[in-house]
Amino acid sequence: MGNTMIGKKSGRLTIISHSHKNDIGNYWNAQCDCGNTKKISTGEFNRGRTPVLSCGCYKPPIKDFTGMKSGNLTVLSFSHKVRSHSYWNCKCICGKEKILSCDYFTKKIVKSCGCLVKEKSLELRKTAKERFLLRIEKNESGCWMWTGPKGKNEYGICGGSFPDQRAHRSSFKLFKGEILKGMYICHTCDNPACVNPDHLYMGTPKDNTRDAIERGRLSKGPNKAKGRAGELNRRAKLNSEKVKYIRFLCKNGFNKSEMAKFFGVHSSQIQKIAKGESWNHI
Repeated sequence: MGNTMIGKKSGRLTIISHSHKNDIGNYWNAQCDCGNTKKISTGEFNRGRTPVLSCGCYKPPIKDFTGMKSGNLTVLSFSHKVRSHSYWNCKCICGKEKILSCDYFTKKIVKSCGCLVKEKSLELRKTAKERFLLRIEKNESGCWMWTGPKGKNEYGICGGSFPDQRAHRSSFKLFKGEILKGMYICHTCDNPACVNPDHLYMGTPKDNTRDAIERGRLSKGPNKAKGRAGELNRRAKLNSEKVKYIRFLCKNGFNKSEMAKFFGVHSSQIQKIAKGESWNHI
């Protein structure tokens, strides 16, 4: 190697003499501009992108990002440094301040204190309301009738883009707020297909059952006299005239299986009607 390295500079360091050689390579005595000396290898001196520039006294100046903008954020001042990362005090357009690493705003990774995310969430909720309102028809009684798919007992069914699978529960969440765990959404209008938030209230399972009894929606149990028995039941396939005719045919010996096919019910239903166990209010 000789003395080919003597006199060469790297930053604040100047090689003044050869120090020693080992299995790794040659080491040199380098003098810093501050007066200190440092032993340095040939590899450290000639390193491509990050050569050793001083004995340790030199610290590169921190790039000033004051005034830089990223979305709603503006850099106000330097905060602190952790290793090679500088952190800066930033102010959002909404007034809140946030400390961020320079990488976050120089690469446009963070654009607000978090308010943009909230605004986007509110916008999605607003859009959900608009899409929800496209699926209703208002009638004279003030009910908002769900025009989309309906499931058991005529309750509306929503898709996955709405807060809940049931339309009336989605309506409550969209227009009134969250539903507490274990609570039901009940109707004041006694109309399962209605999704008018003014006709909905949050109640316990006990409240829901009591309403069903008081409004005559039960056809079984100890309160069946108050329930929607017979043709008042939405799922009833028969009416009072047909039941009277079935009983007349049964008394005259007609085949119950053939009668069941004719009226579109199960033969057991014909049997119960004949014995007075079903449609016993007639």
